[in-house]
Amino acid sequence: MNKQLFLFFVLTFNIDAFDSEPLVSMHLQQARVESVLTSLAELKGLNLIINEQVPGLVNVEFEQVPWSRALTILLQMQGLEYAIEHNVLLV
Repeated sequence: MNKQLFLFFVLTFNIDAFDSEPLVSMHLQQARVESVLTSLAELKGLNLIINEQVPGLVNVEFEQVPWSRALTILLQMQGLEYAIEHNVLLV
């Protein structure tokens, strides 16, 4: 049986005049956690270091979620933590 994986990925952001944090909209199915983290890091202009033990796939449905909240939710669901040091996101 030939299985096909369809991945639908939309990433948008808005910057409010009173808040410099981007809003994230993502609609993903069976996306690699590393890919989602890469997109979030790029959105903020951060470099990224990911531990090799970061787990595999995730489904994400974010609609206009503040960047830091989207990152926190994603990582909490995977049992992960992060730090930002000198423009580098460490996961």
